[in-house]
Amino acid sequence: MSGQKVTYARITTGEFERLQRSARIADNMDSKIRNAVSSKEYELRNEFQSRLDNVNRRNSEQSRLINNMSDSMRDMERDFQREFQEQSSRHRRDFSNLNNKIDLEVEQIHNRLDSQRREYTTLIEKQGKILNNKINDLRQSIEQREANKENQAKTWLDDVNSALAIVDTYNHKKFAPNEYDELKARLQISQTNINNGVFEASISNSQTVWMDAYKLRAKLEQLENEWNAYFELAKESNVELIATCEAHEVVKFAFETEDGDESLEANIDYWSNGELNRLKAEAIKIDQKLANADEFTVNDLKQMIQNSIELKEKVIALTDLAKNNIILHEKRMHIADDITGSLEERGYEVTDDCYDYDDSRESYRVKFENSLGEEVVTIITPKDNQTNQLNIHFFDKSVNEDERKTRLNDMLQSLKEDGVECDQPQCIAGTQFEAHGNETEKDFEAVKNKKKQTI
Repeated sequence: MSGQKVTYARITTGEFERLQRSARIADNMDSKIRNAVSSKEYELRNEFQSRLDNVNRRNSEQSRLINNMSDSMRDMERDFQREFQEQSSRHRRDFSNLNNKIDLEVEQIHNRLDSQRREYTTLIEKQGKILNNKINDLRQSIEQREANKENQAKTWLDDVNSALAIVDTYNHKKFAPNEYDELKARLQISQTNINNGVFEASISNSQTVWMDAYKLRAKLEQLENEWNAYFELAKESNVELIATCEAHEVVKFAFETEDGDESLEANIDYWSNGELNRLKAEAIKIDQKLANADEFTVNDLKQMIQNSIELKEKVIALTDLAKNNIILHEKRMHIADDITGSLEERGYEVTDDCYDYDDSRESYRVKFENSLGEEVVTIITPKDNQTNQLNIHFFDKSVNEDERKTRLNDMLQSLKEDGVECDQPQCIAGTQFEAHGNETEKDFEAVKNKKKQTI
């Protein structure tokens, strides 16, 4: 005999699919994202150019150091430098030619960078063979100019010191910690040998250090180029992620109705319950990290790229979530309309309606009253994609359970005809002996003005 009933109104799968088909995105999202990216490209290109300027300054410093070498060593080092620069230019050119890099499979990009790493390995092996073949020529050239063994040893020492100074123009502390310091310590042995008059040993040691310095330089070239490539990709993927967030702030939907298409500009953050702003905050955190990217490894950058790609997919998926939430909101209105039509046939009129917290994503309430002053309050609360909880409170002058059942059955039949299936209504737990509805549910102003709790 309870005056408080509850049932669950489920949109049938067929009806839900029909509603989804009837709604589509009316915006060109790809164009919106491209425009958002374009607005950020100037700053991004300036940052990349700044890093390239640093590389050019390093090349100039290396040329200066090479000019300080002996003639024979200088010619060989210039050849090495030219090959390194050509390889580095090809590396940057190939990477920049991967148009729309972020739209490619990440695996494709990794494969290209792996290929470039192999090219560097081949270059190192090639130059290593040249070193082995030419080292005797260098020694003979120095001997021809310097008959004195001590002077020969000092020439070798000076040249290798310049070679190590070239290595020092790279970020070896990041990419090859301690290796440069080890070579410097080994080269000090050459100085010690000169001081002790052991000139041949000094020359031999300097030659070994020189060959290892070349290998370290080649290694640093490859590692820095690889790091820079992943840094650029991390920046570009993050810029596109933020642009995607911005492009999805407001999305226009078109809904098919009996009277033709109706358009709606939807606030995606609102209809995704704040999820868009949460994802954008994560994107901004990645951007802030990249502002201090020099402290990160290649693996760190790879993870940031993957995070940006995954977050972008989540942002794009929010349009479907928002669309579904809008559809379900509209369906709640249809449920309310069906109930209204059913009760109007029995002499009731709508006297008030509202959303909980004055928020259209929340429960929708409608209050009815007939000429006898009897009232009915219905509360439609979203539960999941296709289900709403329907609470019904009766405030009758006299309790007639059969009459209530008839009104309930009329409501359920009206909903069924509109593609909504309902369970058999039950008494709200604990109200089996409550003849009337809950009086507090009639205070719509209190419901509207109630503050939503935040976690």
